[in-house]
Amino acid sequence: MKALEGTRATVSRLMTSLKRDGLVKSTVDRDDRRNLIATLTSRGRAIVEKAIDSNAASLRAALAS
Repeated sequence: MKALEGTRATVSRLMTSLKRDGLVKSTVDRDDRRNLIATLTSRGRAIVEKAIDSNAASLRAALAS
């Protein structure tokens, strides 16, 4: 697990947008209530998988030429 680095304001705005768009959900860390754990929703996971597939296709095309 990797912590997201950035200012509090930046991370807060990012999380608000991602939650509003239904891409992530957040829960309080049971071990340290100061932390939130962000988890991709099924919709968020689908977008990430599509982006990975698209990037892989672009890389294959670039290496083929």
